[in-house]
Amino acid sequence: MESFFLIIGIPVSAVGPVPVAPTITRVDTYNPYAPVVDPSPSTNLAGWAPSFCGWLDAGSPNAYEVCGFSVANNSNSFTNWSAAAAGLGLDPAKFAMFQYNLGSLENLGAKGLYDIFLDGNLPVGAVEIAFGCAAGQPPSACYITPFTEAGQVANPVPEPATALLVSGAALILLARIWRQRGGD
Repeated sequence: MESFFLIIGIPVSAVGPVPVAPTITRVDTYNPYAPVVDPSPSTNLAGWAPSFCGWLDAGSPNAYEVCGFSVANNSNSFTNWSAAAAGLGLDPAKFAMFQYNLGSLENLGAKGLYDIFLDGNLPVGAVEIAFGCAAGQPPSACYITPFTEAGQVANPVPEPATALLVSGAALILLARIWRQRGGD
């Protein structure tokens, strides 16, 4: 895989500053994860710092475009994300967008899974999606997480060392589609 990114949007009020996104401290790779959990996942311990992409607001086409990816699917729009946040009692004016470049990770096989650990908590209402593209593939062959499979933080995580299983179903789907289309 040439590029693989985790993208996180953190809800912000109208007057809120750019929030701080946590660093990824560890990623465990399970190949495969289902139907049987890999008993000995490979572990990457290097830190991945987030890069601020910009703001997802009512004038933005979608979360991917904010982070510089050309994606025609607009399901990860401010409208959908703010409606989901409203269901949690929030009223964000925008989302601060961060991306983590995970291109150095082991590629997922069929039914594979990344288990991602952060050095801090994500706030309630934060949304997680992924973007991946194989080397030499046109943008139409790149893979995204549709909004219906995006992860959203609904409850505060009780301790910073707790793992965040980021969009597990979406990442499994991403790996499955990748393998079906012949991606490595």
